[in-house]
Amino acid sequence: MCKKVKVALLWVLIAVLAVLAAYCWGMAIQTAYAEDDTWSCWAVCQPGSWVCVRTRPSLGATVIGRVLDGQQLTADAYTENGWYHIIDLPLEQSEGWICMNYLSDEEPTACGGAVWTVVANGRVAVREGMGGECKMWIQPGAEVEVHMLAGEWAVTSCGFIRAKYLVAGHE
Repeated sequence: MCKKVKVALLWVLIAVLAVLAAYCWGMAIQTAYAEDDTWSCWAVCQPGSWVCVRTRPSLGATVIGRVLDGQQLTADAYTENGWYHIIDLPLEQSEGWICMNYLSDEEPTACGGAVWTVVANGRVAVREGMGGECKMWIQPGAEVEVHMLAGEWAVTSCGFIRAKYLVAGHE
């Protein structure tokens, strides 16, 4: 076999191994299962939106469906990189993966868009999801519409804010 063919085959092998490694990383090989097999969780997103269900625990994975805000779900596993394996989905495919930034282990409480005031010693992060990326900052004294409380997070008209930085009503 000539040298050019050997080099080409080597590059093909490297490419295949890189794709396989990326796939395995996306599958988050470290998956833990619940001791009692399953647990309840709730989809949490901004009003008028939905939570994407994916084929694998990765943002690059195919979206196979969506669940609505506040919908109760059943999980049976989670990954170290922050994904829950959801079962018994009311979709064509009955199982999939949802990013933990859009799931609450506590049942959310509806707030109906009530106006709350930001209280803090400095600016407060508004996030894409619970614990997600910061998408903007909000100043103390600003007022936001709170649609839902989910654990330590408030779902507002502008994004997710830690509830400890908000006071119900006008200050």
